[in-house]
Amino acid sequence: MTTAAPSDPPASIPTRRPWAEVRRAFSDAVESGARPWLDAGQPYLLEQLRFALGRFDQGAALLRYLECDHPGLPQRTRDVLDVGTGNGGIAFALANCPGYRVAAVDIGQNRVLRHVQRATGLPVRYALASGRQLPYAAESFDIVLLIETLEHVARPRRLGEEILRVLRPGGVCVLTTPARLRYVLAPDPHYAIRGIAGLPNAVQRFVVDRIARRRVIAPDGGSGPAYDVAHLYWTVQGIGRVFPGPRTVRPLYARPMVGGPAFSHEWWRRKLRAFLFDYVVVTKAART
Repeated sequence: MTTAAPSDPPASIPTRRPWAEVRRAFSDAVESGARPWLDAGQPYLLEQLRFALGRFDQGAALLRYLECDHPGLPQRTRDVLDVGTGNGGIAFALANCPGYRVAAVDIGQNRVLRHVQRATGLPVRYALASGRQLPYAAESFDIVLLIETLEHVARPRRLGEEILRVLRPGGVCVLTTPARLRYVLAPDPHYAIRGIAGLPNAVQRFVVDRIARRRVIAPDGGSGPAYDVAHLYWTVQGIGRVFPGPRTVRPLYARPMVGGPAFSHEWWRRKLRAFLFDYVVVTKAART
């Protein structure tokens, strides 16, 4: 499984609108929404723009995985919930396939999502809600997506309980969150500050807000301190503990694990594979 690959799903997967048309509507909406703050004088905001633009292609990569590499899902229209949908790029990519009924939730309005919905007419049911109290009945969804959201949640076990509650038996939660080890010496994934990922959260907050003076720009043009990370996870096992109850947890990697001589790059990559996840798939236990 690859991350945010800029290619379309196979032609065998039916679509509601041409992929290029939906991608163009999404990109236009993201860039239009970003114009007021692109000249704010903080280079890391350009990284945030690249991340926002990549959400649609990440959704296309997820669709390829669900259609081609995950045979355990039901062979019928699948109900999907995108938790922490943000600008809706991932939700729209899946909604463009008629085999998916897509719902999306977030704690705040997003004008990009509304604009793309009007421009494309794609059927995404959008709700304002917290992931810790999802407004859906038990066993409503086959798939829950939690993409770059878990690290921002202050009470993650409550979120994990809610996700397992709304998943049908045998359903899957596909999630991404930054693998902390990758960023111990590198620029962190949220604020592009080198070396802070291994520090305690309180120290990270001080560095981001007080020393680097990173700011977040609100839709009305106002700004405030940028730091909003609750926790970065070291291991797949640590992520698994967020989901209490009968389930299995497994990592997925952007590149397959291969062998190599002792102490080579691939040898270390295999030894540290529990720390170097790209995606994590949590599968709710099926009924017995």
